[in-house]
Amino acid sequence: MRQLAPYLVSALFIGASANSALAISPVVDAFGEACLPVRLSFEKSKTHAETIGWKLALESDDPELEKVMEKSVAAANDPENPDWKMAYNLYSKQANNKRLYLVMTRFYAPDVITLIGCYIYDFDASEPVEPEQVSALLKHKIAYSSLNKSGDAYADPAKIITHVWGPPPSLPRQFDTYLSYIPKNSPLVEKTGFSGIVLKSSASEPRPEETK
Repeated sequence: MRQLAPYLVSALFIGASANSALAISPVVDAFGEACLPVRLSFEKSKTHAETIGWKLALESDDPELEKVMEKSVAAANDPENPDWKMAYNLYSKQANNKRLYLVMTRFYAPDVITLIGCYIYDFDASEPVEPEQVSALLKHKIAYSSLNKSGDAYADPAKIITHVWGPPPSLPRQFDTYLSYIPKNSPLVEKTGFSGIVLKSSASEPRPEETK
């Protein structure tokens, strides 16, 4: 698991000189440390998070966290598939004068898929994170961006800015990674339950026969 360390070295702007290293965002740093090393096991991921300093949190610790979880639980409860279940743990951590929240989930859909999700939230963020930092972390290029006016994913940056990376070749079973920034006055705040930054991804949990 220690092989992750090189990913966390300061990222560089694409096309910039080697001397213009970026100070890595606390959100990206937290994602790399908490979400990637033990990403295929819900129980091991929780233990790992606590080992590196994350403290258990409650929905009521932050009104935006409470709204996010309310919407997440509602979305996971499918009336047509009552056996589909989502378990989750919430954590918080102070990083560079920022209060970050970590949400770890296990979505279990019998005979379909089991997903291990990991989300880092910064509800107080007032500006987006440079996506190049995530590209450096994943060692993978952006698949598409909402800032690309010629693309199908374009969105008004006053509402949301999102960058998406496809499954990284270096991380088997990993799905897309999303980095989103929602400004405080965005109309999407009501829909999503929060403003600020979220960096998230999920991976498919191996079936028992695949771990033998």
